[in-house]
Amino acid sequence: MATIFQSPVRRKSPVTGKMENAIDAKGKPLTHGKWRAVINDHKGRRKTYTFGTNRQLAQKQAVLLEARERETKNGIRPVPVETDMRPIWSVVEEYFEWGAAQGGKRGMPWIPTHCATKRRHLLEWKEALKLEHLTDLYGILPKVEAYTRVLMTGGKSGTSVSIRVGSLRSFILWCKKRKFLTENPIEEIAKFDTTPINIRRAMSKDEIKLLLEGCAPHRRLLYEVAACSGLRENELRQLTPRHLDRDNCAIVIERKWDKGRKDRLQYVPQELMRRLVEFVDSGRVRTLYEKALIQQGTRAKLKDVPDNALLYVLRNSAERLKADLKAVGIPVKTEAGKLDFHALRTAYINLVIETGADLKTAQTMARHATPELTMNVYGRSRDVACRAATEAVGNMIYADGGSQAEPAISHENYIKLTQGPDFGGNEKTATLSGESSCGHFNMERAKRFEPSTPTLARWCSSH
Repeated sequence: MATIFQSPVRRKSPVTGKMENAIDAKGKPLTHGKWRAVINDHKGRRKTYTFGTNRQLAQKQAVLLEARERETKNGIRPVPVETDMRPIWSVVEEYFEWGAAQGGKRGMPWIPTHCATKRRHLLEWKEALKLEHLTDLYGILPKVEAYTRVLMTGGKSGTSVSIRVGSLRSFILWCKKRKFLTENPIEEIAKFDTTPINIRRAMSKDEIKLLLEGCAPHRRLLYEVAACSGLRENELRQLTPRHLDRDNCAIVIERKWDKGRKDRLQYVPQELMRRLVEFVDSGRVRTLYEKALIQQGTRAKLKDVPDNALLYVLRNSAERLKADLKAVGIPVKTEAGKLDFHALRTAYINLVIETGADLKTAQTMARHATPELTMNVYGRSRDVACRAATEAVGNMIYADGGSQAEPAISHENYIKLTQGPDFGGNEKTATLSGESSCGHFNMERAKRFEPSTPTLARWCSSH
């Protein structure tokens, strides 16, 4: 069994001038905090391995390394190829060169944001696991699990940790496919709980109107495009005037920055297309970028202003949206979830669903690979819609009894009241009443309670 030890701290003696073991004030020898082990490799060479400061974890890692070398010597495990001794970061750079050329879907290159995220994660793993050579990847499972526990204790969500492990796993599998590694050392790692800590809620039509009326004109146009097309922030940043298809009243999305890696047409309302054309003709986009950079004291970076951009999209769009929401009195966080810039995409998808579009149409307009993603991840249920469906069920059950009155609100009336040609049209106001378990049901008043689930039930019970 491998024996671990701590090396003594060596210091130059002021008396003899020779290197001696250092001692503390109590006369005890000082040692380095990290544990080490000397293990014979499969060729009989003695090699020193350095582990962390946790003694039990270091002992476990030393035993795994010793067992691996023993299995390699006995022919159970294949002998590592010489390329395993290359510096790990040189292999990582080769991995990124491959990704930038053909690492994406259908042989397309990685998008810049994906490449930057992977590089940041792999650099984090290199520093956390003290990786120097490819052979250092063998037996890292305990160290990876220990570091993931540190991340989750520090407040990282299961999804965030899972993405970091995924970056390391994809690099290892790439090395294994090219015979740089003989196995996947983290193949047995357990799954993480990726249940979202904060759920995005879908903004209602009234909230969207209130937001658009209370923000600056250039940000209003940005929010309008996001809410009327469902485009993500990075996709909005890539748009130029040539991406406006005026004949089809749509925005052209290029495959190189589309998440699904496809060329698409994203249809938009005619009114929004008219406003976009006017904004492009005004030439205000570059002026807005230059003004923002000058205010930030980065006059020298004016050359970095995007050429011919369609929209003014700052890097702190999420913070600006949060400030605009607070300014008009819309809560950022409620019991139903939070609001951020991506919540505008969630609102768009739910508005599409509420128009009565079939599932395939909703999936296509959301640009999702599966209908499950559209309905189970982005879809939200509204209190008023649930109430309307409940009354419709009751109407079918009690229709022949004669003892029950008409439902407080039917599904048809719900569609007529809550849906218009688009959310920018005039809001219809009506009061539907009927003798039912909820008494008089005021549609306009009920809509103000969305999206809080318990509120409508309490209001009904008190009337």
